[in-house]
Amino acid sequence: MIALAAGTAFSAPWTQENSIYNVNQNPNATDASEYSSPWPGHIYFPSPKNWRAQPLYSLFVDRFSDGDPTNNDFLNQYESDVYEVNFRHGGDIQGLIRRLAYLYALGVRTIQMNGTPFWSNEWHGYNALDFTLLERHIGLVQDFRDLTTAAHNLGIYVMLDLTVVTLGNKLVFGQYDTKFAPFSMDGYETRYRDPNFRYLDFDISNNWDPNCTFPPVWGKNGYPEVVLHPTKPGCYDSDFNQFGDVDAYSVVYQYRRYFGRHCDSSFPSQRFVSLACILIEGLDIDAFRIDKGSQFSTYFYSQWAPQVRECAKKYNKTNFWITAEMTTEDTHKTAVYYGRGRQPNQFAKSIDDVFQQVAGNYSTAPTFDGELRPFIYGSGVTMVDSSNYHYPIYFSVCYQLMGNQQTDVIYNYQSALMADDMYNPTTGQLDVRHVLGISNGDIFRWPAVQNGIAVARVGYFLTMIVLSGVPEVYYGEEQDFAVIDGSGTVQYVYGRQPMSSNIGWKVHGCFTEAPNFAQSKAFKFPPIFDNRTILACEDDGLGLDHFDPTHPSFVFLSHVLWARAAYPVLVDGLEINTLNRNYKNATNFTDYMTSVSKQYHPQQLLLNTTIAADSDALMWMLYSNYNQSYTYTGTCHTNLTDGIMSPFPVNTTVKNIFPPYDTITLTTANITGYGCLTSLSMSAGFWFGAYVEQSKWVRPPPRVVGFSPGHDQRLMYNATDAASSGGMQSVPVTLTFSAEMDCQSVTAAVSFSGYPTAPGGLDPNVAVSCGATSLMPSPYHGTTTGVWQWSASLLLAEGTAAITVGTGAKSTDGDSLSAPITVMLRLGSARNPLVFGGTDMYDPQLVQQSDGNLVLVHAAVGAEMFRVSYNFMRNFTTWQNYTGNPTPLDSTKFEGAKQVAVQYWSSMTGSVAHIVRCEITSGNSAVPETSAARFGSLGIYGDFNLFGLDKFIRNKLSYMGDGLWQLPLMLSTDTSVFFIANDIAIYGDFDNDSVLDRQDPSSLAGITYYIPLPSRGYASWLINIDDRTRKVFLQPFTPTYTLWALYAAYAIGPVLFAIVAFFAYKVNYGIRHVRGEGKTLLQFPDAVQTLMSPAVKPYTGGSGRMPAEYREGKRLKMLMGTLEYKIPEWGVKVQIGGLGVIANIFAEHYTNEADLIWVIPRVGDVEFPEGQGHADLPIPVTIFGKVLIVDVLRYVRGPVTFYILDADVPYPSRMDDVESITFYSAWNQCIAAIAMRSNPDVMHIQDYHGAVAPLYLLPATIPCAMSLHNAEFQGQWPCRDAKERETLAAALNLPVEVLKAYLIMGSTVNFVHAGAVYISRHQRSYGVIGVSDVYAGRAYKRYAALWTLWKGVQGLNNPNPGDVGAAPVEIEKVDEVKRAEDKKFAQEWAGLTVDPEADLLVFVGRWSYQKGVDMIADLTPRIFKEFPRAQMICIGPTIDMYGRFAAIKLERLMQDYPGRLFSRPEFTQIPPQIFSATDFVLIPSRDEPFGLVSVEFGRKGALGIGSLLGGLGKMPGWWYPVESSETPHLYRQFLMSARQALRSTHEERAQMREVSRKQRFTVEEWVHQTKVLHMGVLQAAYDGRNAGKVAEFKSIAEREEAYAESVRSQTTGEVGSELGSPMARISSFISLTPSTATSIQPPPLAIRDGHLAVRNRVTSTITLGSSSAKPSHKSLVALWSAGQELSPGSVVGQLTPQLSATDSDAVSVATEVSQQPSVLEMNCRRLREELQPADLFDSTATYGFLKTEAYFNDQDGALEKEFKEMMNRRNADGSLKKLTPEQSIGPLGIDGVLVKGRRKYYHKTWKEEYDSAKNLIARAAFGQLIAANSYQIVLLTGNSTYSDLFFYIVGGIFVGGTVVWCLLFRWLRSYQLLSLPFIVYGVAFLLATQSWRGLGFENSAIWLYTFASSSGPLYLFLNFGEDVGTFTYVWAVRALSIDALRQIVSLGLWYYGNQDPTYTTTQAGVTGGLAAACFLCSVLLFFGLPAFYRADPPSTPFFTMQLLR
Repeated sequence: MIALAAGTAFSAPWTQENSIYNVNQNPNATDASEYSSPWPGHIYFPSPKNWRAQPLYSLFVDRFSDGDPTNNDFLNQYESDVYEVNFRHGGDIQGLIRRLAYLYALGVRTIQMNGTPFWSNEWHGYNALDFTLLERHIGLVQDFRDLTTAAHNLGIYVMLDLTVVTLGNKLVFGQYDTKFAPFSMDGYETRYRDPNFRYLDFDISNNWDPNCTFPPVWGKNGYPEVVLHPTKPGCYDSDFNQFGDVDAYSVVYQYRRYFGRHCDSSFPSQRFVSLACILIEGLDIDAFRIDKGSQFSTYFYSQWAPQVRECAKKYNKTNFWITAEMTTEDTHKTAVYYGRGRQPNQFAKSIDDVFQQVAGNYSTAPTFDGELRPFIYGSGVTMVDSSNYHYPIYFSVCYQLMGNQQTDVIYNYQSALMADDMYNPTTGQLDVRHVLGISNGDIFRWPAVQNGIAVARVGYFLTMIVLSGVPEVYYGEEQDFAVIDGSGTVQYVYGRQPMSSNIGWKVHGCFTEAPNFAQSKAFKFPPIFDNRTILACEDDGLGLDHFDPTHPSFVFLSHVLWARAAYPVLVDGLEINTLNRNYKNATNFTDYMTSVSKQYHPQQLLLNTTIAADSDALMWMLYSNYNQSYTYTGTCHTNLTDGIMSPFPVNTTVKNIFPPYDTITLTTANITGYGCLTSLSMSAGFWFGAYVEQSKWVRPPPRVVGFSPGHDQRLMYNATDAASSGGMQSVPVTLTFSAEMDCQSVTAAVSFSGYPTAPGGLDPNVAVSCGATSLMPSPYHGTTTGVWQWSASLLLAEGTAAITVGTGAKSTDGDSLSAPITVMLRLGSARNPLVFGGTDMYDPQLVQQSDGNLVLVHAAVGAEMFRVSYNFMRNFTTWQNYTGNPTPLDSTKFEGAKQVAVQYWSSMTGSVAHIVRCEITSGNSAVPETSAARFGSLGIYGDFNLFGLDKFIRNKLSYMGDGLWQLPLMLSTDTSVFFIANDIAIYGDFDNDSVLDRQDPSSLAGITYYIPLPSRGYASWLINIDDRTRKVFLQPFTPTYTLWALYAAYAIGPVLFAIVAFFAYKVNYGIRHVRGEGKTLLQFPDAVQTLMSPAVKPYTGGSGRMPAEYREGKRLKMLMGTLEYKIPEWGVKVQIGGLGVIANIFAEHYTNEADLIWVIPRVGDVEFPEGQGHADLPIPVTIFGKVLIVDVLRYVRGPVTFYILDADVPYPSRMDDVESITFYSAWNQCIAAIAMRSNPDVMHIQDYHGAVAPLYLLPATIPCAMSLHNAEFQGQWPCRDAKERETLAAALNLPVEVLKAYLIMGSTVNFVHAGAVYISRHQRSYGVIGVSDVYAGRAYKRYAALWTLWKGVQGLNNPNPGDVGAAPVEIEKVDEVKRAEDKKFAQEWAGLTVDPEADLLVFVGRWSYQKGVDMIADLTPRIFKEFPRAQMICIGPTIDMYGRFAAIKLERLMQDYPGRLFSRPEFTQIPPQIFSATDFVLIPSRDEPFGLVSVEFGRKGALGIGSLLGGLGKMPGWWYPVESSETPHLYRQFLMSARQALRSTHEERAQMREVSRKQRFTVEEWVHQTKVLHMGVLQAAYDGRNAGKVAEFKSIAEREEAYAESVRSQTTGEVGSELGSPMARISSFISLTPSTATSIQPPPLAIRDGHLAVRNRVTSTITLGSSSAKPSHKSLVALWSAGQELSPGSVVGQLTPQLSATDSDAVSVATEVSQQPSVLEMNCRRLREELQPADLFDSTATYGFLKTEAYFNDQDGALEKEFKEMMNRRNADGSLKKLTPEQSIGPLGIDGVLVKGRRKYYHKTWKEEYDSAKNLIARAAFGQLIAANSYQIVLLTGNSTYSDLFFYIVGGIFVGGTVVWCLLFRWLRSYQLLSLPFIVYGVAFLLATQSWRGLGFENSAIWLYTFASSSGPLYLFLNFGEDVGTFTYVWAVRALSIDALRQIVSLGLWYYGNQDPTYTTTQAGVTGGLAAACFLCSVLLFFGLPAFYRADPPSTPFFTMQLLR
């Protein structure tokens, strides 16, 4: 039951919009007490004098008759479903009006409409949402007025049900949102469930009123109860109580029932009086029923009821009836409510005493409140008039009929009279108005149980004949309704089947599963249901119309009600006595017959003058509870129980007023002299009779007791036969009467009506036939039988027809029918759904084509309206009038299959249960019925699939045809599920009948279908659902042995797979033994192999944009800048790795395809020959705003032009300091300057070093290719805020905007990213390659800097420099003798023991972490120990600490293994014999782009041992995969490879060496692929330009001309002109100030052949504004053409004005170098000079200082010293301790030593800073905890239960908040971002305090908290910002620890919430304190977080595109 916590009433003021359904018709009313509902001109119907004479018929309007289909789905289209029994049927007031004649014919004189007439969410009306707005589903104000008018015209009264207790749930007590609130006299703070849905005239209040008092209350024993007052005096000052919920059937103190609803001391009874009064005024209502009446207090009734009666008197209602439902079995519990109220010590002692009290004689009464009276309240107060329904009498009747000998209905009835004050203050008489019956809307129907119809008739006899009260007929009892509704709880087993035709019960009417709900707690006996109930769905009559006036039970009840009117003593007699009880036998006391007399009480005759005429009336009544015919006997002489006693004197003849109207003459007297029967035969089980003196017997009126072919019979219409009669078909009918009738009067009284065509009357061709008929036997006693019949044939048209027999039909005795009766027939074709629809009709002819369009071809003759559904009845169109004409269909509305469902309505049938379907194919032909499913889709949901969230578990049932849906389902445990059809209709099974019941989505939690585990022997179910019947069948599906087989497979499979995996690992993931024979990874045929990567993919863009000269084969000019190079003719070689090799290949081989411009630095101690090359124009570079100059030497060697930069800066050792940014800034500026001079076609960037150079040319672009030799190094500097951005921009001499657009990636400047962005933006992502195909793919996946390249990175394997020649070369046969000689040479060269059988292992390369040299050093002892003949040579320069420490260890090992190990950690010229002598080359790289060393050694016959990375693994050898970078793992892998290699045979090695020599990495192929790349780059660049990638694209010539013009402007003194690029700004490095007398002009530029040539010439110094002549342009060209060389040390010289006569002459011109230093020489310093940071910038500069973090490189040598000491430990005798293999990879392992040293260093370096910030960072971690979940604020606000919509809102806010915080992460600095959520938390907690909650901010608090809690992840990944040097496992432990604590906090909050759900002042203090704490945390974080958190938010170009990729 819905608690009245939802409130008492919601009443709406009048508005124009609601005026048609608002009972309040006063537009000026501002308060409910002012409401009124005038009915102008209306004459109000007076109250009856005697309500007992007005038999009551209770009904549910929705379940009666549908008079208007348009209001069925008033709110939404989920309210009505004809296939369901818990949705709206459609009954309404219009339908009820049409059926009033039916009720009148039954004898009904009062209609009780169950459920509220006001706005409600449910069809039954027991959850009212309003007290003035009428339920629009059933009618408007005018409809109700039409009803009362029509009813009153028939003499029928109307009673409304005031469901004041069972209201819609709008209020929430405390935190009990979705669950029961325990009763508490302390009360609860209360809030509206939906703040937008409030009561308008009543309101809640959370203000405590200490003066609140409680009215007197009575407990369940009937005596005053002591109220358990709250812990503090008072209550909430509210229009409502706020004490919590009380279930209607809980065993609790009585006062809790109404204190659980109302606080009577403040209940707004005056407003409630007004609301009741306007119903009487506006609708002419005659009586009220109060639902759940015992849940009000007597105080309320004493105030409200008298005022309502006074109001009713104004409207002619002088005997207004107020009755209430009292759900109790004990009279003592309810006597306090009736009349003036009684408690047990005030009960009357006898019936005589009752009448004495009515007369005012209180002499024996107790005192009460100091006054002598037998009542609680004094005169003038009358509360409830009676009980409706009287449950104590009902239970007594049930017990007696079921054979309980202890129960005496008469005694219990008399007890009720003595307990209940039945005084009527209006008449001043004893007025027993208890409603008596045997069924109502809350209990089962008797016809549903075995023998139920017979038992029910005895029950009617007892409650309507034997006892005096208001008889009640519950709708459908007159039609023997036997269907029970299984939707109720164990307290509610009821029948609520509709009266008009319905198909839902044909689906849900069977309960073959032995329903548990039948065993209800509401009954003290278990009803045994009849088969007609259990199998009701199989009864075809269930779907018919049930307004059948010829039904036997209708006839029976109409006779009973007639008898009450014919014999007034049955209505008013109160002298009811049990004469005796005759038992079946002496041992059976459960089956008996009872004899009862009924007459007027003597006191009744004295007090009531209206019954004087019938004062001697006496009724003798007999009834039996035995279910078979039986003869009771007795002697009548022994005692008063021996015999069948009668109240009549002996020899009196009496006659039964019930059929068969038998007579008895009492010939025997008992011992008192009254008549007695010694024997009485009962002709049927459950026999009864009521006898009066024969002279007073009244003949019953004739009745129609039969109709053939039967009410609502469906007849086939034959159009062919009817054509001859104008479309009319002759239908024979027969009417059977209970008396011999006058044939002519009957014929005249029969009338006809129909739709759409009225019947044609009687068939003139068939004569009317009248006459007697044989008695129709009946199995039930009391049935009125038919004795005469009238037969005729009627002419009926197709449709519906009604036949009415009026009161003009008379019997031969002259008696007329008491009321007209009407029966109905339906006539139609087989396609007519109104006639033959049944539960489901499929018509393949419904949808047809007409003129190319789809139309509906109707056949529903008789229908008046229809509507259409295009989507399996998810929704329908609006109702429209039915004409029978074809209806066009809108094909665009189909959803899924093209299926149409059409629903029809007819006013004569009062039903919409007529649906026909049709489905068509895509070709518009009809689909067979078996293929047309009734659902569009059907899915199953439950815990097993997380209610649909687990998409991997199949949950969609498949349609198998013929209505069957199937799904195999395997479960691990019993589960409850629900089904969703058409993605909207939710189904479960709440009555356990295996038939799916649909429910509104809001009731989802209440409906599930239970699926147990399959029976033994099976592992899964096959779920079968029949969509015709909604029946679910579970079929065992998967045998258990299948599961056991799976288990066995799971048990054995892993072992087998492990074995297979082991061998597969050995083959594919273990050591790759590449041999060259057999089935190995690589196949090597005898022919020479070319192991180049697949061809570089050509660019596929539009080639038309590229200039024709390139397409025609123009020779390209390529620019390249590298830090490694080789000039053989000078004897100069700067080469460290593969980059230098590839650069040399470009110079030596690619020049066949292109001219090469090669920019190289002159670095280190490399000696350059004197007098070589020509001095070129110096390059000015600007760094930190200061100009530095770079001298340039130009050297031409054929197609290669070297630009040698005289920049004496070494290779930077790190990438985040001033030195490195200075070097790379100058380097890239120089490359850009050379590009400006040389006008290349393509720039080829090698690694990151020169990747920024193209940016200096912007906005113009240059085609670029970029090779990745080692993408691990990317050129990165920190860029965390605006200061650092400005610093880096000044260092690089680039605008900040360029940094942002190209260089900045996250919080760093990244050179590789700059190159990738440049190529992506300007070349359509084409032009980046890796130096091997494997490495290219690995780099692209591994490095985010490359992710802007949506085309990825292509692979191009580096060639072998010695593999020259396009054709296969002759392979020299391996000479093993020569190998032995070479090995001897190598051993002698390295000082090793000469041993021809020794295995020589060689490592050549950089000694670094990347190359894995530390692992070689660590594993050398192990290899030497296991292989005594192994020798090793290690050569190369040390690069990092790993190399340094490896050198130390190898030096130490040379002492342990003399003659076996040679170590030289430096650049060394390696003799060629070393290559050919090597057995194994060691390459244990941790990262290797290509591995050229393996090729170089492999071509000489050396076999590889190393890692399978990048280009490695292509040559024969033993290669191990690198699954982990952990050093112990690499130890194992490397050692395994070495073992396999050293254990190989000489024959195997010789074969592999032969194969190794055949492998080719040809230079020619590489050159070809590089040319393809460069042509693609050119084409991509032009496509990118033309596609608008940049704002403006200039050709090289155009760009240079613009540059030249800018230079010219400077030479003429035009300072301040805008320059087009950063390089143009570089040219303006000279400070031109007025104070200087001279000015140096930048070198002039000459344009030759459209190309720019920057000449290394300068003119004489001139004064600004001087007219001195400059050298001519022509003379500069001549000088340059002559190849004149300037002095290398000269920057600026004066030009000697001696020129040749012609430019073409090669004239040698002597130049004189000016002895006067120039401004340039004075103000600029050369980059080659040793510079310090202070030389470049000062701390007062506007840009930020480029701060670099401490970097561990063991600068003080402490760790190195310690390591040496560990290496050189000595024995006691002073000798060195030998380094064991275990020590070498254990405590003396290089990686372990360096890790420990690094950890110690970082701990020391950052300890102070970290300690100062860790508390604040801990507070940031608190952000994770407080964001655990939003439930914590729910607890603090005092509520834990919210609606589904609320949680959807919370979820939406959380998702949206996550997006917002992600955006803020990119916009705000971390310290701002981490501070902001705490402000939001603080505001949320502040709004959660009690003062703000009272203002309605509770939801705002929760929503703000939810928004803030979505920031939780920020605190997780920003928690480690200052933990430099902390290892990953430390981060993981901390993160997991915080998350674990987070879970503990969350669990604690849930526990707390379940323990204390109420809001207290303590919680108010907690929320306020938390708000303050959050604000404090925000301030501390904002001002206290360390520097890391103050960096600018990271920015990444192409971020969105990368995210999508």
